Amino acid sequence: MNKNFSLKNKKIISLYELIVKFFCFTFVIAFAEMLFSCSSALEDSYYSKNSKDSPLSVIINNYDFYNSCSVAANDNARLIIAPSTYSISGISKFLIEGMDTTNPSNTISQEISINSSGEGTISDITKSFWIFTLHAYSDSDMTNEVLKGSASVDTSQYASVAFTLSSEGLTTPGSCEIALDYDSNYASFFDDMVGEIHINLCKATTLEIVKELAVITTETDLDSFIDGSGYLIEESTIAPGAYIMTMYFYQIANSTASKIGFFSAGFIVEPGRCTTQTVTIPHIIATIPDAPENLVVYRDDSTLTADSYNAVVRWDDVSNNEEYFQLVIREYDSDSATTGTRTILNASTTDYSNFYSSKTFSVDGVGYVSGNLFYSSEEIVVKLATGKLYDFEIYAVNTYGSSAACIRSESSDIAEDAAFGSMTGFAEPGDSNPYMRVNTFTLSYALENGKLITSLGNAFTGQTYIEYKIYTGTATSLMLPATIVDPDDSSFSAQGGWPVCYYGSLSQGWTKWVKNGSSAAVTSVSSFTNQTFYAEYDIELSPAIYFDDSAMYVTYGSTANSSLYGTGTALSSGGSVSTGYVTITIDRNSSPNSVFTRYDFYVNGSQVSYNTDVGSNTLVSYTIPFLFNGTFTLQVSGSYNEQYFYSKEFSLTVE
Repeated sequence: MNKNFSLKNKKIISLYELIVKFFCFTFVIAFAEMLFSCSSALEDSYYSKNSKDSPLSVIINNYDFYNSCSVAANDNARLIIAPSTYSISGISKFLIEGMDTTNPSNTISQEISINSSGEGTISDITKSFWIFTLHAYSDSDMTNEVLKGSASVDTSQYASVAFTLSSEGLTTPGSCEIALDYDSNYASFFDDMVGEIHINLCKATTLEIVKELAVITTETDLDSFIDGSGYLIEESTIAPGAYIMTMYFYQIANSTASKIGFFSAGFIVEPGRCTTQTVTIPHIIATIPDAPENLVVYRDDSTLTADSYNAVVRWDDVSNNEEYFQLVIREYDSDSATTGTRTILNASTTDYSNFYSSKTFSVDGVGYVSGNLFYSSEEIVVKLATGKLYDFEIYAVNTYGSSAACIRSESSDIAEDAAFGSMTGFAEPGDSNPYMRVNTFTLSYALENGKLITSLGNAFTGQTYIEYKIYTGTATSLMLPATIVDPDDSSFSAQGGWPVCYYGSLSQGWTKWVKNGSSAAVTSVSSFTNQTFYAEYDIELSPAIYFDDSAMYVTYGSTANSSLYGTGTALSSGGSVSTGYVTITIDRNSSPNSVFTRYDFYVNGSQVSYNTDVGSNTLVSYTIPFLFNGTFTLQVSGSYNEQYFYSKEFSLTVE
């Protein structure tokens, strides 16, 4: 049957998904295989109890789907060239094969008649557990297999077996008879411009050419596109599968071919069947493609790490004449909507074999994972950095230019798939709130040798616990460990909430989160950048400890020395110095400095001395060379029972 399909506003959602939608009976395959795979799963609603000498009934449980299924037009779908819906009543012959699993030498292979209700019968079946395969052929010689299904049944218990038939896995070649014509409203334009057309069948996943369908150069053949008869493509042997048919249009001037148009369509080949259709090509010559639609971004939660995550980028392809897509990823500034770094991903228009041949590349935290930007594509997966703010837009591109931009829409959760989470809401470029954009940031909790129990059986000891958050412009609360109800109850039977966080015993509970270099409690953050916080605990018998800044001395001079005040000038209040050495000295003659068992020294927030064992020393000094000009901050931390207490910051300018 020939059909005319309107090509305007069409797309390929996914060629493989489309096969399922196109042959709607196949949605029951997985369910049926699961149901029929073992006798323990069988229910009387599918099988009736078998009496001693009953024959075995054969049921095709998707017979009605075959008879009633039709291809519904989808206003948003690209053109799909495919066979018309199959009817089981058109099958010439059925063959059933079976094996007795308790006696593998006991087999059957015989023709079976299927009535108009999709039912048949086989006799003389031994009472045992059987595995059957039902084959459907379109020819009386049974050489052209078009459908197949498998099922199993315990014939000692049940008197019927049901099959779900599909073309999956069959290798019988298909064929095609495709008539191509051009939009009659632009026949004169076609006649004036087109001098050559190349038509190929390509793999849907790689665009590798698997069959050259036609190279059209003669005036007679070109005229058939616009004279009403159509140019006929006939191929008798094509391997079953999902393909893309491509058409390149050229203008010939001074013996030189110049590309002036491109067209593509999905192409489905079913085993043993002829794809017969009339295709009217819309006016795509010298025309820019329509912009893609519905650009959304999802986070693949299963890929979350402290540094990165995968983002699934999806869009709707609504044109038939794009040659590739261009994806633009922008990194945004932290305090405005000003466009930051741009990452532009393209598909090569000449050498598809090398497109994304390297599985990793990095531009400002963006990396390629999977998918592509070929024509007809609708998904690519990229790796994004945590702690950064991005937004996306996509364009359809061909020889004549780029479409308008398709800007990201709000992304809802992917239904029933917990691995994918929605990203942030949508904000137009220039919006006063730049934070409603794609981002994921981490809140890292350094447990400082304590223990965090998120629930019974989920314990984290002495490590960093990470939460993944999405910033939407409002403050994000830090994790708040629950109060320990009974410090003597190690089973937590009386505990009313989670998580709990403590140090060595339940009586040494968590008290607050602090930032490095500060003793102030932090309860929330207002940023999309990654941040780390440190746990402080209620240490038993701990005095009220703080760092005594007044017993800390900073001196500088031209040589290093370790005396209390040094030979140079005191710098405790900050100031400017020339290049040389700066000595930091801690007086431990009195509490609280006397209780610290270790000191660490920091320059600009980075440790420059680790695990300084103070022993019984009453004075602890550390000398730092400053050989370069610049402004620096100095700070010291003291450790007591694995808790850290910090001095004030001392400013220093080296001139």
